[in-house]
Amino acid sequence: SAHPGSYGHGRLGVWADDLTRDGIWQAVQQRCTYALTGDRIQLAVTLNGHRMGAIAPTSTQRDIAVEVTGGDAIDYVELLHNNRVIHRWNPTFEAVTDPFVAPMKVYLELGWAERGENVDWQAELDVVSGELLSVEPRFRGHEVVAPQADEEDSYSFSDWQRVGNTGVSFSTRTWGNPTTTTASTQGMCFEVTGNPQTYFSGTINGQAVKIHLADLLNGPQSHYLGGFLSPAYCFHQAIPQQDYRMSLTYNHHTHSQRRDWYYVRVRQKNNHWAWSSPIYVEPA
Repeated sequence: SAHPGSYGHGRLGVWADDLTRDGIWQAVQQRCTYALTGDRIQLAVTLNGHRMGAIAPTSTQRDIAVEVTGGDAIDYVELLHNNRVIHRWNPTFEAVTDPFVAPMKVYLELGWAERGENVDWQAELDVVSGELLSVEPRFRGHEVVAPQADEEDSYSFSDWQRVGNTGVSFSTRTWGNPTTTTASTQGMCFEVTGNPQTYFSGTINGQAVKIHLADLLNGPQSHYLGGFLSPAYCFHQAIPQQDYRMSLTYNHHTHSQRRDWYYVRVRQKNNHWAWSSPIYVEPA
């Protein structure tokens, strides 16, 4: 299965047959990988059955299959042949009569304090009358070139854990956005299933929280900790599964007799990206 993992400020995803140390390293050695800017996007690409990173024999009919599960709504998916875009898929957004028939994703973002002000966060949340399928921490740290063991608290301050089947507890720290275009917020993304009565319940920094999933389908819910310009948290608009998951196919007919390569890139509406490793096609 596709399995994104942390790597530097972005992420490295691997498509491994089993999520063991040996299985992951084997996928890396086979170049069955993809790069991410941040959000956990799962990406799997094949050409005539050969996975990304592979070397496939030449053929005139090249069937490409793409599976994408995003961390947010997908903006578009592009297929590139020798670094040129040959096809773009745009999602077809159709009205859903019952948005609760499939999972949805909700991103909780925290921060927005005054510049230079550190804010420690502690949250305990539970999904009531629903199911918490997965949790994706979206934590960031300070820019530390050479962290020292005796300074661990200055760069290692985020932690989280599942609580039962429907709950999560986490702690982190924010320090105010340095500019209007650079975020220093922290976040957690929840994949949930439920019904019109499902809601998030718990506390954030001691404040009681009760946010209904049905309300999040219509728009975000934001709250200040202590009035205007104080730190705040925001439950972003819920994203239905049809907006973050795509299964795609494309047939490329070519008589090329040179070495070709294909890869896929994915853009989300929140401007996070994923790029697959190329699949090479070698002439006979």
